Amino acid sequence: MSILILTGVMAYEILEEYITPFANSVKLMKLPISIAAFITPQFVINQLKKIDFSPYKSIIVPGLMQGSTQSIEDVFNIPTFKGPRYASDIPLILEENLQLSKTIPADKLLLNRGFEEYDKIISKITETTPPHPFIRVKSYRIGIDYPPYILAEIVDAPKLSLQKIISKSQYFLKNGAHMIDIGAMVGQNNAKIIGKIIEEVKSKLKVPISIDSMLPEEIEVAVDAGADVILSLDAGNMKDLKNLPKDRIVTIIPTNVKEGIFPKSPNERIKLLLENINNAKKLGFDRILVDPLLESPITPGLTKSLETFIQFRKKEPHIPLLFGGGNISELIDADSIGVNALLACIAVELGISVILTTEYSNKTRNSINELSIGLKMAFLANYKKRPPTGLPFHLLRAKSKKRYDH
Repeated sequence: MSILILTGVMAYEILEEYITPFANSVKLMKLPISIAAFITPQFVINQLKKIDFSPYKSIIVPGLMQGSTQSIEDVFNIPTFKGPRYASDIPLILEENLQLSKTIPADKLLLNRGFEEYDKIISKITETTPPHPFIRVKSYRIGIDYPPYILAEIVDAPKLSLQKIISKSQYFLKNGAHMIDIGAMVGQNNAKIIGKIIEEVKSKLKVPISIDSMLPEEIEVAVDAGADVILSLDAGNMKDLKNLPKDRIVTIIPTNVKEGIFPKSPNERIKLLLENINNAKKLGFDRILVDPLLESPITPGLTKSLETFIQFRKKEPHIPLLFGGGNISELIDADSIGVNALLACIAVELGISVILTTEYSNKTRNSINELSIGLKMAFLANYKKRPPTGLPFHLLRAKSKKRYDH
């Protein structure tokens, strides 16, 4: 005996695709109504009056249907339950043999199992050969086929004690960061200190470490000490660093800081970015990460910098990108939790590979954890081809989706 699944016109083809592996145990029925949310128990009863239920052991109605399925069950004397609100969850319902409810959508019942599902998805992605190139750094694969990684910056690291740097790094990693960025101090050459910092962090933490500096001396010392990723190379310092080991990842940016060149328009920025990438390849660098530079809202302007990301992604659909999320969360007086949720969604839509962020100011406390959860939410939503809502991961803290009547 099979399960009869009911749906509306708009979801029929999508659902038909999802139930293909279960063709022998499931029958899909299209009701004459456009949207599943418009279906009512009485509508279902009216539509099923002439159906022979002998081949079926149960009925699953859309999770968006209002009310209980009990009246349907009473009329036809066949177990009737609510399915999920989204078609993409149907396979999991069928695979898990979940005990369904007459009043609660099945995807809500699945929330707890959703965390396990996410881990299975990530394992599946990392265990298969991706269709596009990627860069490996330690156990991580950086590329558009993988979830974005969080690079947590220790801002102005030379000002801090080694103990403070280690404790901050451990805190970031505990809260969801994958890599640690050692931030240099603008206008100062702290090459000797940075070398010691990198050595200490590398000895204590078994994760990729990056150096965030434009000074060749600081970058060279950091690489000698074991830095895995370099932020950043541009037209001004690239030739000075041509002898760097080519097994390190280099981040290319669209500037020439030495000559004060910082293109403002997206077209100019992309032009210089492509030139810098080509020149880096000529120097033998082939493990390349690209940062088109995300800028603060209003001034210089978030949307203009996003336009650069969008246009560059169209020209180079497979190059791994870095996204400076901290430039947004640190430079807006708003609660970081919503900012990070939106940044995570934008990053996933753009196919970003690495997000650089920090918790420099009080208002961005817990940003690493917020971004970690937001990225899981966004990545899972993208994988399931649905909006980032109703998933096991969410960033609702001060508010709730539920309505409480008093």
